[in-house]
Amino acid sequence: MTGLDFALTALFTVLALESLKDLRGDLPTPALALFSAVAARLLLPGQMLLAAFTLFTAGLLARRLVTGRRPSRA
Repeated sequence: MTGLDFALTALFTVLALESLKDLRGDLPTPALALFSAVAARLLLPGQMLLAAFTLFTAGLLARRLVTGRRPSRA
């Protein structure tokens, strides 16, 4: 599919930039995004973008379950 790599890159970038607004006392979202990218690079370098996006989403869901907070309203 032409353009899918650009769309996923743009989506991941927007999610990371939006997460800068959401700095809380727990694990900061930008740190989670960076950890996801580094882990994906080490584990699956051929599929880094998809792996990083999956790890980032799983990390956000895990943080949500652990902290039990409702997402902030814009």
